[in-house]
Amino acid sequence: MKALGLFIFLAGMFVFSSGLVFLDLASLPLKKDLYTIDVLGLFNNMFSLDPSTASFQSILSALFILMGCFICFAGLY
Repeated sequence: MKALGLFIFLAGMFVFSSGLVFLDLASLPLKKDLYTIDVLGLFNNMFSLDPSTASFQSILSALFILMGCFICFAGLY
């Protein structure tokens, strides 16, 4: 049973950390900052450059982070 809790906790941490990356990439047009590195530039094309769409994607990324927190706490109990 403890192994299942650990697996759920680690899955929650993965969701949380990927949500932070998504939040950073989704909010780039709002910060007027674009990455020039090739790898981050590739991921930058998956997010919108329109400020209204970028704010909606940022809200969804924040909800993704919140969902990761709930999954982490579910793995602890």
